[in-house]
Amino acid sequence: MRLVAETGQHPEQVCRACVRQVRRWSDNPWSRLLAIEALEPYAPPMREFSGRWIPAAIQSWARTLTFYREPAGADAPGELVASLPLTVALGGGDCDDLATAQATIALTLGLRARIGYLWTAPDYAAAHIVCAVSPDWAGSPGWLIADPEVAEPADPGAWPGIRWFDCGRLLGDPTTEPTNAHRVRPAPYDRPWRR
Repeated sequence: MRLVAETGQHPEQVCRACVRQVRRWSDNPWSRLLAIEALEPYAPPMREFSGRWIPAAIQSWARTLTFYREPAGADAPGELVASLPLTVALGGGDCDDLATAQATIALTLGLRARIGYLWTAPDYAAAHIVCAVSPDWAGSPGWLIADPEVAEPADPGAWPGIRWFDCGRLLGDPTTEPTNAHRVRPAPYDRPWRR
């Protein structure tokens, strides 16, 4: 599997590459192991369990990573979107790498995730890629932006102008076809020579 996806410079292309990386890596066993190891230190005691802890834990974990800028210049390959394993191995990345890692962890744990961009300069010279997570169960707070730049998970309504790209949900989402449907094998008892 590819650890890095090369894309153009426009934030919409970058977000689409992020979503492809998230969908590619969210059903990977290594991603599940990395997600559990990453969020384990931030899990609350069971008596204090609420719907906000997973987005807050994803955000707290992302704050432990280092922010790296993409290489710039004439010979730079363009925007590179790293997968969750590569981001963890490098100990960080730029905003699209962190958003991809956060969304991969969310999907791996069965939550919904989406990636979006907003322009950070008035002349549309720079954009910032963010991840929003939704636990999507009864009593959940709804969509929360889990960005390392913000103090705590924020409501996406507080950040107007974000263009969102849905990553889906890996487990139990009736509106999204499972990403590993092509890997289902017939049961051993369906083979007459094995009876």
